Amino acid sequence: MRKVSAVLCILIASIGLYLASCNTTSDQRTNSPAPVQDIPDWGAPPPRKTAPRPAPPRDISFGNKETPAIQALPEGAYHRVDVLYGTSRARTGEEDPNAFYGIERGQLEYGVCQVSIPLDHEVGQLESPTWWKFEFSEDPEDHLMLRQVVPLEWDSFTSALRQMADESEGSNAFVFIHGYNVTFRDAARRTAQIHHDLKFDGVPTFFSWPSQGEITLTSYTRDETNAKWSYSLLEEFLAKFADESEVENLYLVAHSMGTRVLSNAIADLMQNRPELEGRFKEIILAAPDIDADVFKKDLAPRLQQAALNTTLYANEDDRALMTSREVHGGYPRAGDAGENLVVIEGIDTIDATGTDSSLLRHSYFAEAFSIIEDIREMVNLSKPADQRSNITPANSADGNLPYYRVQSP
Repeated sequence: MRKVSAVLCILIASIGLYLASCNTTSDQRTNSPAPVQDIPDWGAPPPRKTAPRPAPPRDISFGNKETPAIQALPEGAYHRVDVLYGTSRARTGEEDPNAFYGIERGQLEYGVCQVSIPLDHEVGQLESPTWWKFEFSEDPEDHLMLRQVVPLEWDSFTSALRQMADESEGSNAFVFIHGYNVTFRDAARRTAQIHHDLKFDGVPTFFSWPSQGEITLTSYTRDETNAKWSYSLLEEFLAKFADESEVENLYLVAHSMGTRVLSNAIADLMQNRPELEGRFKEIILAAPDIDADVFKKDLAPRLQQAALNTTLYANEDDRALMTSREVHGGYPRAGDAGENLVVIEGIDTIDATGTDSSLLRHSYFAEAFSIIEDIREMVNLSKPADQRSNITPANSADGNLPYYRVQSP
């Protein structure tokens, strides 16, 4: 126990310094947020555009297939992304979108967020104010911002979802499930960033469970408890999404502890709704913080049942998973690589070691260009692993099962 506490203390101190310097996951408030345009009334079909509208800003009419989900505004403005969500967080009662949902448990709710992305956004970045640039409040022209949160009833949510999906070439949507130490605000921002960087032609959606959004000795345990509590709520959300969205190609993307929420929700969904077998086109597990033996024995078969294909990204240098392994008695995690790499028949395992040079080497799925490009080819171009440009085949230690390595830059 002393060893675990020491490891945690060292990691917390390191991460505290890291977060203070990069400020990408802190719940930063604004002194005077920029004005935003209203999100359309999703309870009824939005009006069709009859003439060009002045900008910035302008509403997006999701009834008009000529208007994309990301609207590029004139020079000196920003991109806008409308992101759908489901959440098991409770509302705080605050109007500030950055604090609209908090860290306590709540009922399953749905809605739409508006997120702005700077025109000069860098792939893999969550641009935030930095003190060394003397930036003390958010600006949509410089920072990736959550600007509006609008809760919706389920019927209005599905109306919005269908209209947005109709605008994509092949009727596409993805649902992102975040991991440990993530606020609702940063889940929305990350989802918009993934959508933008992948150039995804479809509906960006996320499910946010009540992570504490902080790194302390108790927050990891509390996040684990809330993650487990959210299994059934994500199962309900995905079942309704699969049944009523009318989306043909549905992708599920989960990171870190969020892979536990997704994998267990899918396992229960396949047990309770076996007719949904194969309903999901792809399940992507990034840096899964799951006991590797439990994953292989109990969860992987259910994922293979639910999806046409499943991809697992692992990294031998992932320091967050190293700490998780210590906390969990030294048992390997499904996102480990090296001698603990999980290779299972029917699942594409991709060793991403060497792609991430950040302190934790844990968020490479959304920050490393080579991984973003690999996911883009997988999702946008429907390329199988053996046809993608950034990965090469390799053989497992016993030589019987293949996996893939990301090519060095």
